[in-house]
Amino acid sequence: MAKTDIIKAGGYPITVEQRDNIWKLKQYGASHQRIAQEVQCDPHVVPIVLKEMTAETIEQLGGMDTIRAIENSKLDTLQNIWFTLLSKKQQLMKDNIVVSDKELERISNNLLKIAERRARLLGTDAPIKHQVNLRVFDQFTTMLIEAIQEHVPPEAQKAINDQIQAALLLAERYRSESEEENG
Repeated sequence: MAKTDIIKAGGYPITVEQRDNIWKLKQYGASHQRIAQEVQCDPHVVPIVLKEMTAETIEQLGGMDTIRAIENSKLDTLQNIWFTLLSKKQQLMKDNIVVSDKELERISNNLLKIAERRARLLGTDAPIKHQVNLRVFDQFTTMLIEAIQEHVPPEAQKAINDQIQAALLLAERYRSESEEENG
């Protein structure tokens, strides 16, 4: 395909050269607005082209499983480097050589960032929604309140009852929100 050939990107006509330049500029970290100005195209085209080019790249590399494996391998390498550095710092500390807390914090933060990145990559960082059976919750709450009230000294009854009432109001609010979400 010639650089001047016109192609469609989400219904917008652009040249092959514009498409290639959009991809290159994004690789250099340019913003979508800056890319649109540089390439002289509609700003709506930039994210469309990037999405299409990303999909093509993923397909050329063998799919998301391959990309995840490559990224995991990179993270393994980085993690090993930081663990090695941490081990050296710990050895220095054992030899009574002073290692700054700032340095250890930096190493720990980098290891944490690697773990977070791996969790995002693998999709293990997504929050888990739990279904709560409110009827069982109500029965448990009633039993718990009765058990607490039996063992609370009379001088603490008012404070405990106020806390129980606050917790029940919170539970009722949660129940209302859950019912609205579930229809």
